[in-house]
Amino acid sequence: MSISPEQGSLEHWWNKDPEMRWVEIMCGMDYRVNVRLWQIDPGAEDGERKVAEFEAGTLIEAIDGAVAIAEKI
Repeated sequence: MSISPEQGSLEHWWNKDPEMRWVEIMCGMDYRVNVRLWQIDPGAEDGERKVAEFEAGTLIEAIDGAVAIAEKI
């Protein structure tokens, strides 16, 4: 089974704590892709917090941008 570059990039972040993380991939404005990375956080008001969000022209760019932001935290 082959892994796409998009999946490989996302799994780099995801696999650090797979039980506590989730991802939203949405259509952004003007045919762009928006990726949001979430972390389960029992201390947060609703039990989760948005770790990163990035919008770009391609899926791989959006994933890489969001992961780069999340890695800084």
